[in-house]
Amino acid sequence: MIRTRWTVPARLSRSDPRSAETLDGHPTSVLLPALVLAALAALLSALGAVLPVVDGAVRGYASAPLLIVLAVVPPVLAIAFVLRGRPAAGAGVLAGVAALAPGQAVLDLQFLADPSSVSRPELYRPEVFALPGPGVGFWLLLAGHVVAVAAGVAGVRALGPRPESGVADRGLLPIGLVAAGVAAVGVMMAPFAGDDAFLPVGSAFERPALVLAGSLLLAFALPVAAGLAISSGSDGLSTGGLLGLGLAAATVALPELGSGIAVDGIGVSAGPIVVLVGAAGLAVVAFLPSEGREGLPVRLGGDATGEASADPGADDTAANYATGDFAAANYAAGKYEAAHYAAANYAADKAGVARAGDEAGEARLPGSPGLRRATGVLGLVTMLAAIAGTFTDQVVVTGELGGPQSPWRWSLLVAGLLVGVLGAAMFVPVLAPVLRPVLSVAWAGVPLAATAVLTTAITATELGAGLSPGQGVVWTSVATVAAAATACCSVVAGMVERDDSEEAAEVPGPNLITPLVAGGILAIGGFGTPSIVSPDYVEPALWSNFGTPSWGLLLALLTVLGACFLAPRSRPARATGLLAGATCLAVLRLLALPLTGDQITGAHAGVGWWLALGCVVALAIATVLAPRGTIHTRKTPSGSIR
Repeated sequence: MIRTRWTVPARLSRSDPRSAETLDGHPTSVLLPALVLAALAALLSALGAVLPVVDGAVRGYASAPLLIVLAVVPPVLAIAFVLRGRPAAGAGVLAGVAALAPGQAVLDLQFLADPSSVSRPELYRPEVFALPGPGVGFWLLLAGHVVAVAAGVAGVRALGPRPESGVADRGLLPIGLVAAGVAAVGVMMAPFAGDDAFLPVGSAFERPALVLAGSLLLAFALPVAAGLAISSGSDGLSTGGLLGLGLAAATVALPELGSGIAVDGIGVSAGPIVVLVGAAGLAVVAFLPSEGREGLPVRLGGDATGEASADPGADDTAANYATGDFAAANYAAGKYEAAHYAAANYAADKAGVARAGDEAGEARLPGSPGLRRATGVLGLVTMLAAIAGTFTDQVVVTGELGGPQSPWRWSLLVAGLLVGVLGAAMFVPVLAPVLRPVLSVAWAGVPLAATAVLTTAITATELGAGLSPGQGVVWTSVATVAAAATACCSVVAGMVERDDSEEAAEVPGPNLITPLVAGGILAIGGFGTPSIVSPDYVEPALWSNFGTPSWGLLLALLTVLGACFLAPRSRPARATGLLAGATCLAVLRLLALPLTGDQITGAHAGVGWWLALGCVVALAIATVLAPRGTIHTRKTPSGSIR
């Protein structure tokens, strides 16, 4: 059938009395509330940068001018876009900044928990071991982040109806995700180097829980927000969103870089430089040309190659021509001239619709095959980083000698190889659609193992005695971020697959519910309680001895539960893939004992191991039952005129 993708102007022309020209003619009235909130957020952040964040705070260097500029630039850029008649770009800037605000707020909360371990010399450089109370600057910074989120939400909502995500600019999606992934890697790295006792140095995994949580929020928000911006279907929203995201990333990195340059006793590290490289990449992607940026639909329907297909639904498009609805015909055909010609000649010659479809078919975008290939590349990068993290030193002693090895490194190797094999399958057209849902879940095995591996470096660093993190820490962190980027790209590819699919919607039958519920309940116990028990070792878990590996367990558990929740709502083939991926995660939990038990004296299976075994059995049964779909529903054509 001939399918139409509506852009913002097309939707306004049909359902909103304001036309696109009216929207651009009075931009300040549309985005005024969002711009006011953005200005307020900038004011609060600037004041928070000037006033002390803790009682008696002394800065490591004169950072106030830099922090004020970083706070003011995003709203100024948004206002500039609005004044130039591009309100969507202005709203995108606000949304991009808002995407990283929650992570920045969590980082700032460390001032409230323990100011001595913050490592933020641009705001506070402790000179004695003390726990001062929060100052007025802290509350202003926190309020600024909250208002920034409100400004981003208000800006996007002010734009009104928007096209489906994943429709336009698919060619830029892999590039944008790579740039965002680079920035995410930098966020997890050490902000600066040095041996100052009052400024703890280390990667996010070696720092307090709030700092780790905030860094993880930033690392996950970067690729997710970049993907949403690029696939928004709006030129302005995509451009502004990427620029805002890049500015927000620079706001995190530049103060750290300034600290490494200006503060005595510490030096520049690779972390903030990597973040700035990623931020620059986002800015470049924002201005890259794309066929989907013409503000018109890029194809009328059919498969991922852009070929138009015949369907009775074409009568709806024809009706638009016959009634003279030139605004709708304009976006259905792809060019105003083609729509005008079809409207004048439809009654005499229906070939006008076919001509319009042919013209639109010429503007092709890489669809799900291209996204699957990008997913495959990221999966292979994850595998290579995991292999490097397995065979390089996590801990080194004075003189660059290798330190103790993590007993969990073999779990990281297995998880990385699994993601790599699934990633390689994305290049095989026959296997890619079948195994992509598996990869959308199995990626969580890498952070599950990586957080356990990094515990060795964290513990050794805390002990001191000449022990320091090795190159393995960097590679393991890269593998974790690359796995997250793989998941994001795989999920977007799945959205595009569903949009391009012409199959009738069929979901698994009710027989799937029982093993799913059992698998979910057993997963809570299997991932939440220790799977390895030893007289001299207490394994971190969710319900006891919470530590760095517990974050990986929590992520894996949430991923398994998410797969169990989505499977009954998915087509049988997709449900089978999701449940197969969840089964792989449970199997990785089981393999922890045989892979690490010989390195832990007296290790044997704990309650969590047996619960994980039951989870594997339940999820395997659900995987077998998933292809037996018994419920049939008619799929509503996405993006059609009806």
